[in-house]
Amino acid sequence: MSRHEFVSYQDAYQVISDYIQFYNKRRMHGSLSDLSPLEFINELAAGKVKPFIVKV
Repeated sequence: MSRHEFVSYQDAYQVISDYIQFYNKRRMHGSLSDLSPLEFINELAAGKVKPFIVKV
């Protein structure tokens, strides 16, 4: 388990915000052909991957 001690609220906010940005934009997703969401959007726009329907 990894731990981080924050020196202030601003420090904690920054670390958590950075992680959220990483998780939502740069982290590779198996459901997106092992691309990050940002890469997937770019590949989709370039026609390199086909869109797919997500069934709920």
